[in-house]
Amino acid sequence: MKAPKKSKAGFTLAELMVASSIAALVSAVGFTLLIFFNSAWRGISLRLQADRDVNFAMNYLVYGKGSRLGLRCAVQGADFLKLTQNSGGWSLKYQTRVADGQVNTISWSATDQKLRLNPGDHVLGSDISQATMVLSRQPKAGSDSPIIMALVTLRVDRVKGRFKARREIASEVYFRNELL
Repeated sequence: MKAPKKSKAGFTLAELMVASSIAALVSAVGFTLLIFFNSAWRGISLRLQADRDVNFAMNYLVYGKGSRLGLRCAVQGADFLKLTQNSGGWSLKYQTRVADGQVNTISWSATDQKLRLNPGDHVLGSDISQATMVLSRQPKAGSDSPIIMALVTLRVDRVKGRFKARREIASEVYFRNELL
């Protein structure tokens, strides 16, 4: 009678330990990369949100919101533009060039950090941590009367957990419109 042959199928203990070590190493690297990319995505997402908010606020300020026209439609002249600075904010009252002579006020308050367009109390931007408005006169080529220009700077600061984002935008708006 023949002796049964031993099966050589299977793995040795050393082979199993090497395979387990490699699997554990790959899992550890994969988990570390997952944590890193998730963290990076949260920071990028916060910066994108701050970018979007500050860009929308500037766009609404310059072009208006709803039926209320923004600074781009304002009429130049001391009678039509009035900037008031106060502690913790500012407001700019202006008249637009349209036939009905819309009179709007854009204001910012450091207390509630909102940029508003009135009448209608339209919120142009929230979480605006800093907003500056400066009116100046620029010489107009071929004319004795200067062009009035507004320099507007808006900043949004966001904090979410350990992530921080600060986005700032500035724009110059020239009041070239004459009253109809």
